[in-house]
Amino acid sequence: LELLYMGGYLEVLALNNITEIIKLNALKWQAYNIRNFAGKKPAPGKNNIMVTHGFNIKLGFGTAVDEGYCMVLRPEDSEPSLADSIGSVTVANQVFEFDNDAFPVNAIARMSPESALLMQTCDEVRSDAIDDQNDVLAAIDTDHDMKITKEEFTAADEKSIYSRDAFDFISSVFIQPEILGKPKSNDKLPSIEIGQFFHINWGWREYLTTGGDISYPWRAILENTIGSIGHSTSEQRVAAFKHANAILPNLITVLKDKAKYPTMAEMEEKLINCDTNAMEVQHINNCSDLAFLAESGGSSYIPLGPGDNGAGVLGDGTIFGTPLAYPSIWKSSTDFYESRSLKVANCLVAQGSLSLFDISNSLGCDAPPTKYYKYLRKNLA
Repeated sequence: LELLYMGGYLEVLALNNITEIIKLNALKWQAYNIRNFAGKKPAPGKNNIMVTHGFNIKLGFGTAVDEGYCMVLRPEDSEPSLADSIGSVTVANQVFEFDNDAFPVNAIARMSPESALLMQTCDEVRSDAIDDQNDVLAAIDTDHDMKITKEEFTAADEKSIYSRDAFDFISSVFIQPEILGKPKSNDKLPSIEIGQFFHINWGWREYLTTGGDISYPWRAILENTIGSIGHSTSEQRVAAFKHANAILPNLITVLKDKAKYPTMAEMEEKLINCDTNAMEVQHINNCSDLAFLAESGGSSYIPLGPGDNGAGVLGDGTIFGTPLAYPSIWKSSTDFYESRSLKVANCLVAQGSLSLFDISNSLGCDAPPTKYYKYLRKNLA
């Protein structure tokens, strides 16, 4: 474990006897230091861990990261060492020497603060699925790789109960990479991903008045079918995963009715663009928000607030009397992202395939009181 920090650049300069007292020299020295350390292979079965600031990572590797992020790097000792390929670099009056056992690195992953917990949940879900063949998703995902391929889906359809468009429609509901600026896959072997975490992590810095000292992170979950984060036991995490994925097995089940859903167009009309009850929609939306949408991060999701501690909001969009260039707080709206799985949930209830009680229970929410629900059905249908 190595701690590489930047508490004060003067300290870095003094520690390394650099006499030209400018911040750039400290930044250079730290960038070379982090490259040197990251390039060293850990002992077998071990990892080297370095804790540092994002700007050190950016200067060392050219990759920007946000608060709490983790870069996973692998030294490549098949390449010449940094001592052989670079040797040394001069920083003012000092020379930084790269070590013989430091090598170039490959970037394996850039992980958000939630990633480890999400990966742990997926591993626990896979173990649970192996022991629970009564689960709809586990029965179809026969190799338990958290993906349902078209072959697996077809193999589960021994009696040809699904229409040929069922798999494609389900894929259109649960795979929307273009929302995040990623192109749709041209993979000849498409699959339905079980357990996805889509979130936006962007924002801006205010330069006009503060010279970039105040940041305005815009961090929000779009869709999370891995489940709320922060549970203390495996059982709780597996239960949260099942709540977050409740729509998928129900959709798979109703699509067995090939007479009712014979084509992609019929599915789109009846399961996406259906007529709904406003009060039921509100209840399902609130429930889904906690299960797999914006509020599903739970206690361990880090919705970093504005760096001005809310001054921009209190100042009606200004900071120190100067109008902000962009909003200090951002939340996604339906014109930016609209969950198709949420639409399916609402349509399943509107058409009577599921009751409001059933959908509430499967999503892990309380159902409305019986008398209240009967009133909704009678007066607001």
